[in-house]
Amino acid sequence: MAHIHARRTRRHRSSTADLATRLRGRAGPKGEQGVPGPAGALSADHLEYFEHVTEEIAHIHRDLDIQLRRFAQVQMQMDQLRALLAPNIAPVGGTTAGPRKPLKLN
Repeated sequence: MAHIHARRTRRHRSSTADLATRLRGRAGPKGEQGVPGPAGALSADHLEYFEHVTEEIAHIHRDLDIQLRRFAQVQMQMDQLRALLAPNIAPVGGTTAGPRKPLKLN
């Protein structure tokens, strides 16, 4: 089996990254540790809003799940209907094979 060898290309950093590095200069010495900030990144208002958004997303997921189940049920019903009607419906464009025999249902 023949192997296909792709041409190796050297990846280049973007020109803006190079420019930012050149303008920034070299990193200086590490400084002292700063004063710790307040505990928690979100305030009570932010947490309440976050919980509300999370509940809304969960509600949307439930609604989508219901719609998906309904769609699957309709699709199954359409497939069953097609199976019942397909033997009696002539194909579009017609064929030279002649009409089909009806399907016997027991």
